[in-house]
Amino acid sequence: RGRRARLLHSSGHGRLDAFGQIFNAAAVEFIGQPENRRAPDAPVSYPVLWSAAHLDVVQWNGSAPNAGPGPLFQNITTALAVYGQIDMHADAGFRGYSSSVDFDGLAEIQNWVYALKSPQWPESILGAVSQEKAGRGEALYQAQCASCHELSSRDDPKRKLQATLTPVDAVGTDPRMAQNFLDSRSNSGFLTGKKTAYVAGDVMETQTPTINLVVHAAMGAALHHPVQTVKAALTDYHSVHKAAIDAHPDYYKARPLDGIWSSAPYLHNGSVPTLHDLLLPESERPRQFHVGSREMDTKYVGLNTAAGAGSSLFDTSLPGNGNGGHAYGTALSEPERMDLLEYLKTL
Repeated sequence: RGRRARLLHSSGHGRLDAFGQIFNAAAVEFIGQPENRRAPDAPVSYPVLWSAAHLDVVQWNGSAPNAGPGPLFQNITTALAVYGQIDMHADAGFRGYSSSVDFDGLAEIQNWVYALKSPQWPESILGAVSQEKAGRGEALYQAQCASCHELSSRDDPKRKLQATLTPVDAVGTDPRMAQNFLDSRSNSGFLTGKKTAYVAGDVMETQTPTINLVVHAAMGAALHHPVQTVKAALTDYHSVHKAAIDAHPDYYKARPLDGIWSSAPYLHNGSVPTLHDLLLPESERPRQFHVGSREMDTKYVGLNTAAGAGSSLFDTSLPGNGNGGHAYGTALSEPERMDLLEYLKTL
């Protein structure tokens, strides 16, 4: 199918190049341009869902503002890309494109996501948190982490959160995901001369940023069902901080760290198995480890990386899998690292 392309290496457990698949769906399958196919070779970890609907932006590169109808259009895009159907070949004038999108279902899902809150460290299962060490770790968090990762109250149902967008060069982590998004351009085919947002925005030229094709498809699907679209947008509306659309999102997003203990592996591409490893200089981080285990490393807070049935090897030397960068906190002493880990268990 158009959204598929041969990969040089497997993404492995818990990762997917969602943008790569979405771009192929819009640029190849929806408009019938096979020459636009690109390998989805920048897999990222599935982000946590709790607090996502409360943030001002989503996606690892912070490219999608979350205010107003933003979540609905993001979910229209996802519904289309995950084996949805849309007919963009018929000349529908201003009536949009017929599609298989379930608008009522999207609104319901978005409300479920908004109501989620992060899990708390289960002391009865994973062991008690040392309050003494966590107290020292809290001071370290304020010094090392808080400038990018604001604290969030999981019990505030209407919390409004802001992500910190750090330039790729500054954070130093693997750039492929962000770079693929920026570099992707496609032949616009019969959409040449059409407006990016279907009835608004710039006119698409013969070669256009692939994201323009995605936006056009989502807007066209929404306009074909105006009543359902408005209803869904109102049903799943939640107040969040407003953020402008960035035409050049050369960033990675730092989110609040509530529930961070339960979301290994770390960094946007899942290249670091434990929080302890993340606090080590990059030269000391594991170069290879196994993923797929459902067991935790409770001491170092992250994945149990032992090989097991069904596990896959994560090799950080492969393109897109780099585990460098994010040098924040890497100069801590070992006792300080363990104190900070203890505090992170409480978030």
